[in-house]
Amino acid sequence: MRRFAIALIAVAAFFTTVSNLSAQTVHEVKMVDISLTSFAFEPADITVNRGDIIRWTNAGTLGMPHNVEFRQGGLSGLVGPLLLSAGDTYELTVDDQFIAGLNPYLCTPHEAMGMKGTVTVVETEGSSN
Repeated sequence: MRRFAIALIAVAAFFTTVSNLSAQTVHEVKMVDISLTSFAFEPADITVNRGDIIRWTNAGTLGMPHNVEFRQGGLSGLVGPLLLSAGDTYELTVDDQFIAGLNPYLCTPHEAMGMKGTVTVVETEGSSN
């Protein structure tokens, strides 16, 4: 009987873990070259939950490098790698470093050209911060 109870607890823990993983969402953000002087994140503004993943992809056709830099909030000072080629990606998991609400970011090489975006973190039941 004890073995059955232990097995039942293990199965319940497994399905709890699997259900938590399936609730995780991957948000795709493309880094695009509109022209030689115009660049953008598409979409520029996203809304996420803690535990979600944000994946930025260099989708440019002009061979321009892009990155992600946060200068405010808990992620202040975080600079992602330069994505040099089309198809290169960078991912972040939305964890406790993100503040609830707006988390603005930009592309360092194209800041002067207005390449900016925001990650809005919404609190869900059971999340902290």
